[in-house]
Amino acid sequence: MSRFLKRFFEKALGDDIEIFRMLSRHVSISLESCDIVYKMFSEKLSNDEIARLANEVVILEKNADGIAEEALKRLAKGSLTITLVPDLHYIINKTDDVEDHLYFIAMELLRGSRSGIRENPYITDVYKDLGRTLMLTRSGLERLQKMFEKGFRDVEILSKLEKEIDIIEDRVDDEKNHILDKIYSQHKMMSPLEFTHLIELVRAIDDIADASEDISHTIGRMIYALKI
Repeated sequence: MSRFLKRFFEKALGDDIEIFRMLSRHVSISLESCDIVYKMFSEKLSNDEIARLANEVVILEKNADGIAEEALKRLAKGSLTITLVPDLHYIINKTDDVEDHLYFIAMELLRGSRSGIRENPYITDVYKDLGRTLMLTRSGLERLQKMFEKGFRDVEILSKLEKEIDIIEDRVDDEKNHILDKIYSQHKMMSPLEFTHLIELVRAIDDIADASEDISHTIGRMIYALKI
């Protein structure tokens, strides 16, 4: 990255570089939620234990909402170059969507547990696949957090991270298709409720991977536009 371009980004962002620090903290919350949800997928837990873990995600989601709201307020009052504002607004909302999806997964697992879904061995078998895919998705979030930590200070590293997130999203798509094939092939072993439950979980995890990719591409477009 040229010194001129680096100075330009720093001047364009000014004090509002704090928005990227806030987004990094937001992703930290999502990473913590991923770990909790993974436990809900992979461990043999009682309904009370599932409820406790779900409540932890609820609290984290509220904290994440607070960070997103504060970031939007800062963006509205900041001195950012006008061309950056719509993209950053999109990035903030999309980052918040990630935690919303994790909240949905936690609540869906809690509802499933209370309805006795975990008693079906076919369901718990798919849960293992979903947990593995969630951890793959988490690795994309880790790279996204590094992008936020960098801000616009190292375009080369940002480009590398963007490509890595693309690769991870492709792998998540492969896992998603494998899991969907498995669910459909075993649908006779499940009730309609169980089938729908699993499909919704697959979609939510895929949405997280897609959001990470969308955010990284938006950052990439911002850099490209400003370089021009």
